[in-house]
Amino acid sequence: MKKFILLTITCLLTISAWGQSSFYKKYSEYKEVSKVYISSSLFSLMGDNSELEISSQINVAGITRNLNGLYILSSSDKKVIAEMRKDFEKQIKSGEFEILMEIKDEDDKVVMYIQKQDTLITDIYICTDSYDELAIIYLTGKLTPDNLKTLIKAD
Repeated sequence: MKKFILLTITCLLTISAWGQSSFYKKYSEYKEVSKVYISSSLFSLMGDNSELEISSQINVAGITRNLNGLYILSSSDKKVIAEMRKDFEKQIKSGEFEILMEIKDEDDKVVMYIQKQDTLITDIYICTDSYDELAIIYLTGKLTPDNLKTLIKAD
């Protein structure tokens, strides 16, 4: 029975990780999609004093030593945007994600989702969606709530 429980937990964790990487793999093959991947090895080479801004409000530099990877996909092709939205919403609904922040201004929308494992934040998705462009930013690692505070700048 213990083996069955361990096998079930392992499969569930693998399915979660597989879903995240399959989303990136699928859309990184599209020529209409811009893609960026930064590994934990590159983060360690950058050092603590580097600037790595995703937007004017989000700077990843303070949490790089806690990240395993950063993935960015963006497109301005309407057909690809529709397909990415559908797949992204399906992925968010299939996991245990919490909306951390949502900003909506006319046709522009930014939503930040997090996924936790106990008290650690393991996944952060930032979806920036406008009428003519969609960008999905995925950060994976082991972050504490204090790490998250350094991620979001206050003006």
